Amino acid sequence: MDLTAIGQFRLPLGSEQWDIAHQNYNWQRNDSLMGAQNYTSTTRPTTALFPGRLIWETDTLKLMRYNGTGWDQVGGSNAGFQPQTAFVPTDTTYTNTTTNATLTALNVPLVASARYRFQGYFGFTGLAAADLRLALTGPTGATARWTPLGQTTSATADNGSVITGSYGLGVTALVGTINTTTELALIVKGWMLTSTTAGNAGWQFAQGAANATGSVVKAGSWVEFLRIA
Repeated sequence: MDLTAIGQFRLPLGSEQWDIAHQNYNWQRNDSLMGAQNYTSTTRPTTALFPGRLIWETDTLKLMRYNGTGWDQVGGSNAGFQPQTAFVPTDTTYTNTTTNATLTALNVPLVASARYRFQGYFGFTGLAAADLRLALTGPTGATARWTPLGQTTSATADNGSVITGSYGLGVTALVGTINTTTELALIVKGWMLTSTTAGNAGWQFAQGAANATGSVVKAGSWVEFLRIA
């Protein structure tokens, strides 16, 4: 059996012409190539499951195998436990708002019934009168704790005291800005435990106080989730 293309692998059929017809496998044959049925990480099948069932995830580009209780990535000693990283491609500005809004570029799809640890780096600028607020979101039923390591809201320099409080899902943390040209760094660390529902882990941002001069989450900001159980 050899991998010949994304989501496909070759079986030695010889001169015979035959198909796998078992309905649970959902194989599709095309010129001796058989590909696992396509799903995304959030639309994996929940019925007709059995150990060894294979699917191809079109959003993560992974071949996944059902192990009897959950999905593992096929191949490698750490199957199913590779880090997933999301980046902010362009500056994102929040102006005249204290209402948290999801920055979708930072969404990371998580599987059900799994434990993750995560870390990230957010660069940001803004007026000291506005600051920046953020919150962590997750799939339905998930639990999490995290901390933002960033400047206090009374910051007047680009280094100094940091915030080390522990927050849950949907709880807003506030970090300080200085001006529109001095980029500060915010480091986030924490863990998340998903329930029986898969979905995205995400980040929401807004200003601490509404201001006509926007608070900016800078391009290149990133977050990484690693499944550990």
